[in-house]
Amino acid sequence: MARRRTEAAVRASQANGARSRGPISLSGKAKSARNARKHGLFSPVEFDARVLSKADIELLDHLRDLGGGVWNANLLIREVHQALVRLRRVSVLIENANKDIDLILADKLSDLRVLGQRVEEVVRLSRYERRFRGRLDRLIRTAMKLDRDRACASLAN
Repeated sequence: MARRRTEAAVRASQANGARSRGPISLSGKAKSARNARKHGLFSPVEFDARVLSKADIELLDHLRDLGGGVWNANLLIREVHQALVRLRRVSVLIENANKDIDLILADKLSDLRVLGQRVEEVVRLSRYERRFRGRLDRLIRTAMKLDRDRACASLAN
């Protein structure tokens, strides 16, 4: 049974929730939605081994072995794959923007406005990277919990 949360914890959660709700106005919500689509970060994900590293593919294979073809395991694997691809996409965009920054800094006569735009882009993309990394971490923890639960159930039988 879950422990009851203290009043202080409830108040802290409410205060945090009040601060972190994202854009409120319709124009702010529309702008926020366009930002992610502009980079293609939330476009549909098809399996493409070229985007994934060897470690990513090994992780997916390991999850397939753990799942044994169970429908909820397959769904989890699909979500992990989606999170991996999105994380790789944003990582490439950040890497490219950082290369642009290096080139701009190497050219001492370059336009500082372009430098500022690239720095803002890296900051904006870093938020997506954090979001995708968090999603991937949560999914992996879920897979580990399912594996632990399955192992405990098999020991009990």
